[in-house]
Amino acid sequence: MLHFIHSYGLLGSSGCGKTTLLTSLTGFSSLDYGSIHIDIQSPSRLGFMPQEIALFEEFSIAETFSFFAKLYNIAPETYQATIKELKTVLDLPPDNQLCSTLRILLFTVVARHGASPLQ
Repeated sequence: MLHFIHSYGLLGSSGCGKTTLLTSLTGFSSLDYGSIHIDIQSPSRLGFMPQEIALFEEFSIAETFSFFAKLYNIAPETYQATIKELKTVLDLPPDNQLCSTLRILLFTVVARHGASPLQ
């Protein structure tokens, strides 16, 4: 049994189904067959950070949060307040100057908190 107050990593060889499992668990994709049962109110409460973030390379901090907030149906005022707080706490550079390390850190923050990444 996995406890949801912890973070877990999933390791395996290329093509073994890690991404398929995680995207199915989080509701980003559906299964072709079979089923997954999770004892939580909504699979969207799970956080997921994709390995490939090429789609997001040009996203600013605000655009990144906006994208994930829309996926998780979070109000703009909620994520805008969090952006302001993160910029202060992490001393983040201006929006369009995120290096890949900071981008991954930002995605980790979003993924770590699942459906309420900004509260």
